[in-house]
Amino acid sequence: MMRFLLTLVAGAVLGLLGESLFTRVLPKAPASVRSAAASMGIQEKPAVAPVNYALTGPLSGSIQAETNKKYDEALHAVLTYEQSGGDPFVASERAGWLYYLKGSYPEAERAYMNANKLHAAALNPVLGLLNVAEAMKDKSKIRWAADAVLKVDPSNYRASMVVAGSDFANHDYRGAAFIYRRILVPYPDDVDARSGLAWAEYYTGDKQDPLFQFQTILAIYPDYPYAKQGYKLLSTVNGAAGR
Repeated sequence: MMRFLLTLVAGAVLGLLGESLFTRVLPKAPASVRSAAASMGIQEKPAVAPVNYALTGPLSGSIQAETNKKYDEALHAVLTYEQSGGDPFVASERAGWLYYLKGSYPEAERAYMNANKLHAAALNPVLGLLNVAEAMKDKSKIRWAADAVLKVDPSNYRASMVVAGSDFANHDYRGAAFIYRRILVPYPDDVDARSGLAWAEYYTGDKQDPLFQFQTILAIYPDYPYAKQGYKLLSTVNGAAGR
């Protein structure tokens, strides 16, 4: 009876956790993707104090229209820029961003794909594709875009978490554990990755290290739900095994 109950609990947790790990709402994108200026290839730095200046240049009208949420006007300015001999990569990338903001996801996807074809080593287009895939809630496209990001930026946190969650949801627990461990090297304080590792290890049959991982999380965040569930489950499992 005890084994049956533990199986039911573990199965319920797996279903909830797999969905959460794969669909967890991560930051939509770093500032380099979210901002209009960065979508033009301008590297931004935090300002010490507000600076007033007049934005100039061939895409200034597009950026101003975006600021006012006039996305069609902003897109028209991008088209005019490209037809006047502007950089096609910049135009495609910016169009992808504006279509994404507008909610026109198929058009955003096409624009970002075109930017990716023009500059395969660029990071923003594939991050943009990840934005779009998540907005469309298309799991296959989410995974494809995350893999594409990792080809350009192998240690990208956001894409790594997506791939690990996808592996977990597809019951590839060893693959998920490998990626979570890799994430924890530069981010040892990341409780989401540590929790993912603990659960992935649990479903590969390890009953000792996951308990340590859950204890590590709870020592810092005692109300972290998945760690509380995991610790309770493993304490019961290990207690029953010791009897």
